[in-house]
Amino acid sequence: MPRVTTKVLREQLRQLIADDLVVREPGGGASRGIARYEVTPHGRSLGPVLESLWRWGTRHLEHPRAAAGTRATPPSAAPVRQATGT
Repeated sequence: MPRVTTKVLREQLRQLIADDLVVREPGGGASRGIARYEVTPHGRSLGPVLESLWRWGTRHLEHPRAAAGTRATPPSAAPVRQATGT
């Protein structure tokens, strides 16, 4: 998400943590200042819902009112990325 601001990313991560969807693990050693975020079991329980939404969206990309350039990787195939600390 190259266009997201640090402020928005920080706010969204804090809300995901508050909702127990992700957990923040502070980095240490050589990676000081870098935190790792992991999906919690509660967050993983959303997997089937996200997969279903992704399948629906993929089937409806050709809809006349679908936004151009909205193709995305399915949730289960998306890599987990490290984010800078908040």
